[in-house]
Amino acid sequence: MADETKRRLAELLARQAHARSEPRAGDPFAASAVRLHAGGGKRPFFCVHPGSGTVGCFSEIAPLVDADRPFIGLQAPGVDGDCEPIEDLAALARGYVGEVRRVQPRGPYAIGGWSLGGTIAFQMAHELRRAGETVALLVLFDTQRAEALHEARIPRPEAIEINFRQSAYATVHLARQRGVTIDPAVAADQFRREQPRTTPSRLQLMLQLLVEHGVFTDATAPIFKVFRANVSALGNYGMPVEPYDLLHLTRRRKLNDPKWKRQLSVRRRHATFWVWRKDGNMHRARRP
Repeated sequence: MADETKRRLAELLARQAHARSEPRAGDPFAASAVRLHAGGGKRPFFCVHPGSGTVGCFSEIAPLVDADRPFIGLQAPGVDGDCEPIEDLAALARGYVGEVRRVQPRGPYAIGGWSLGGTIAFQMAHELRRAGETVALLVLFDTQRAEALHEARIPRPEAIEINFRQSAYATVHLARQRGVTIDPAVAADQFRREQPRTTPSRLQLMLQLLVEHGVFTDATAPIFKVFRANVSALGNYGMPVEPYDLLHLTRRRKLNDPKWKRQLSVRRRHATFWVWRKDGNMHRARRP
């Protein structure tokens, strides 16, 4: 493991330990809010974990978003093995809303999330609106609905290939949370060779690759249990329709793909799509 990776993991573990120091025995969300950037006087930006449940992946971007804005990662219960994961996306969103309101009792709120975290953030915004609060900023980083591939009517062989690539990238991401590097092309080739067509079989192959690379020893590894619970939670989730704008960050190449344009990333009546470009700025993109 590289020295820089070790340092960042150590810093993150220290923040998690500080979060757990608050005496809230029996509360699975007691360690969920992890302050990744102290910031200044601006209202915080709350960012929800991806499928791994961890927030270390935000440690590099946290101070870059806004030097004066606190950046608080919301990590999943169970990532440290202190409790069992939660397999209900709406329950996760309600728990995270509780943590957000401990830090910032009243809105307007700024929230977002990467991948699965974007879906959870969307549900959090729904919960806050129902409570009479204002969500001033909702940011989804490369998020899509679980039903998107089916609704886009992508040919089955192509949809299977997309699932294999997504599973490979998820495997790589889980490995990175433990400082291990797996070549995404090699992982994707393994999925193509073995052709796992169901979610349980893809999860089993992911675990096999992770064990082979020394990331985990078996399926009882806390992060893998959280990932498996999050996959289940997403599959069982019914997304509400919300009538407000959002920011959706994705790759420009992906945005211009006509197949992606047929996918509804979120259920909405109104949405503004933005995209990062190589110049480091955000540009408004034509609505799909």
